Amino acid sequence: TILKVVQQIADHVAENGDLHSMMLTSRMCFDTAAPLIWRRLAYEEVDALLKILFVDWENNGTRIVPLSLERFTLYAAFARSIEISDIFAYWYEDQSRIKFDFPGHLRTAFDHLSSNTEHWFPNLQFLSLFWAECLETLLVTTQFIVPSLRKIELHTVRPKNFEGSQTWPLAVDGLLRRIGGTVHHLGSLSFWESTDDRCGERALAILIPTNPLTQLSISPAMLSRSVVKTAIGSSDLKSLELFSFRPARVEPPLSSFLSVNTLQSLVITAVPSIVLKLLRFLVADLHHITISMKTLHVHPIESAHYQQLGRLVADRFPHVEELILIFSQLYRDEPLLLDYLEPLNRCSSLALFSLYHGGILDVPDGKLDAMATGWPLLREFSLTCLHDKISSFIFGKEAGMSPILKDRPFSSRFYGRD
Repeated sequence: TILKVVQQIADHVAENGDLHSMMLTSRMCFDTAAPLIWRRLAYEEVDALLKILFVDWENNGTRIVPLSLERFTLYAAFARSIEISDIFAYWYEDQSRIKFDFPGHLRTAFDHLSSNTEHWFPNLQFLSLFWAECLETLLVTTQFIVPSLRKIELHTVRPKNFEGSQTWPLAVDGLLRRIGGTVHHLGSLSFWESTDDRCGERALAILIPTNPLTQLSISPAMLSRSVVKTAIGSSDLKSLELFSFRPARVEPPLSSFLSVNTLQSLVITAVPSIVLKLLRFLVADLHHITISMKTLHVHPIESAHYQQLGRLVADRFPHVEELILIFSQLYRDEPLLLDYLEPLNRCSSLALFSLYHGGILDVPDGKLDAMATGWPLLREFSLTCLHDKISSFIFGKEAGMSPILKDRPFSSRFYGRD
C-alpha cells in the first residue's frame, strides 16, 4: 500500500536524511514522519517542545494560547522515551547569553498540564536519568513521572558540596516515592546510587510491590529485610541484576535465604565476598547467570574464591543453561587454575559457557576436554584471556556431531597462557 511505501521512505530518511523536511511535504508524510521525530526525546527535543508551547518564550514569557497548546499536545503524545542528564539544569545557567529559562518553563508547563494526562506525555514508556549529581536535575525528572511508564533507569551521584549532600537522600527518596505513587504498570526498574548504596532503600521497598516488575537492577546493599520480603519475592520477577559501586565497604544485609521462584536470569557484579554471599543465599532455578568479580588492591581474587564459586554454581544451580564468568583482575590476584572450576561439569544443561579472564589463566592439557564431557547440550563456548595475548573462540555444534564433546581439542585452540 501507499502507506507502507511512505513508512519505508520515512525509515530510510530517519537514518540518512531530514525527517523534518519530509514531515512538511504532505499530511500523509506528516503522520508518518512526526512520530519518528518526537519518539525519543533528549534535552534538545524537550527544549523545542517548550518553545512551541510558550508563544512569548523569546521574552522569557509563559503565555499559552489554544493553538500552541494543540501543537504541544500533538507532539508530546508521540514521545515514547526521554533521556535526562545534568544538562537539563546546567544548559541555561548563563542567562546573559540566553533568555529562555528552561527549568522554570518546564515547571510552569508541568503545573499547567500534568493534571491532564491527555496533554502531558500520555504515551511515555521509558525514562532514563544518567549520572545525575544536581538537585535541579532530580526535580526535572519528577516532572516526567507519568502513569504510562513501563521502564525506568535512574543513575544518581550524591553531590560533593555539603548542602547538596545533606538534601540529596531526601530528593532521591522523593523521586522514588513519586514513581511508586504514580506508576503502577512498571515492568523494568534500574536504580543505582553511586556514592551511597542504600540511598532510597525505604522508598524502594514501597515502590516495587505496587508494580508488576519482571526486571530489577539494584545494589546488593538494597537487599534489606523489607525489600526482600515485599519486593524481591514478587511472583513476576524474572531478571535480577546486582551491582556494587562501593564493594570494599558495603555487604548485602542478607540473613536468610532469598527465594525467587520465577527468577530466570541473574547478573552479579561485585567483589568476591559479595558474589559468594549472594550465591549462598539465593534460591532459584536459573536459566542464565552472569558473574563479574571485581577486584581491588585491598580485596584481590584468591584461589579459594575460584574454588568456592565453582562449587556454589554447580551445587545451587545445576540446571543453568547459560553461564558467563568475568574476572577483571589486577597483578596481585592469584592465577586461575581451570581445575578450580571443574565442578561446573555437573551443570549438564549448559548450552553456553563463556569465561573472560583479565589475569593469568592456567589450562592443563585435556582439562577443557574433561569439563566438556559433562555438557552434552553445549552449543557455544568462549574463552578469553588477557595476559600477553588476547584470544577467544566460538564454535557451533554441527549436525551429526557427537553430543559428547570429549574428543574435541579445545585446549589446543586456546592462546594467551603465560
